Amino acid sequence: MTQHRISLECKRNPKKFWQYINKRTASRSNVGDLKWVDSDGNENQAETDSDKAAALQQYFSSVYKVEPVGEFDILSDRTIDGHSIMNYEYINNNRRRYL
Repeated sequence: MTQHRISLECKRNPKKFWQYINKRTASRSNVGDLKWVDSDGNENQAETDSDKAAALQQYFSSVYKVEPVGEFDILSDRTIDGHSIMNYEYINNNRRRYL
């Protein structure tokens, strides 16, 4: 379909209009080359997808901490107008649902 035809039919057939828009505006760019300085002070550049994945994994693993299983801080009960809405017992009994 041409732009003119789609513009004339957009009121009657909005699905075609949005298909056209989404087709034209979809981003298909790749991750560019990544440069970083490693712990030894050497500058590196990741050019392949596997090198980029390894570089991003290394970066994010250094930023986030993995908590040991079972060693979480106990949260205080959450209440609204004096009524308990979430407490340790609720979380402990329902945690498998969210894993």
